[in-house]
Amino acid sequence: MTKKKIRIIIHKTINSKIQQGNIIFVSYGYARNYLIPKQIASLATSSILKQSYKSKKIQDQKSQQQYNSMRNIQHLLEQTNILSLRRKVNQDYRFFGSIISGNIIHKLLKITGIIIDKKQINLVSMRRAGTYMVRIQLSSELTANINIQIMPTYYI
Repeated sequence: MTKKKIRIIIHKTINSKIQQGNIIFVSYGYARNYLIPKQIASLATSSILKQSYKSKKIQDQKSQQQYNSMRNIQHLLEQTNILSLRRKVNQDYRFFGSIISGNIIHKLLKITGIIIDKKQINLVSMRRAGTYMVRIQLSSELTANINIQIMPTYYI
């Protein structure tokens, strides 16, 4: 006895293999008794399939545009030479205060005009005057590295 299988389209991501928008074949009972009542999936009719393909195409175009804009921002950030910040230091060149991501965001906004969230900046420990590399996470795939030079202003 063969089980009747029907084609459905998934509305909610279930796991890494079965994601939203996927079209799969499942047994008739599983679809009718579980997936469709819980609105996890619906029957894949021709009109729904056309609509799904159109929305997937639009979503792919949007994600490609977003990726390209992030790539341009990455290129622009990496082209900026060295950001210079001034801080008061003592005789051992140790800072009074600390460098926070807000300082870097403000300086980048001034130079490039790009607004960056403070959660995107991965700060390294900056305790003395010198040059440091800071990583900016633009997206899950793209990062930009910028050099920051902290110059001392002597405290007298």
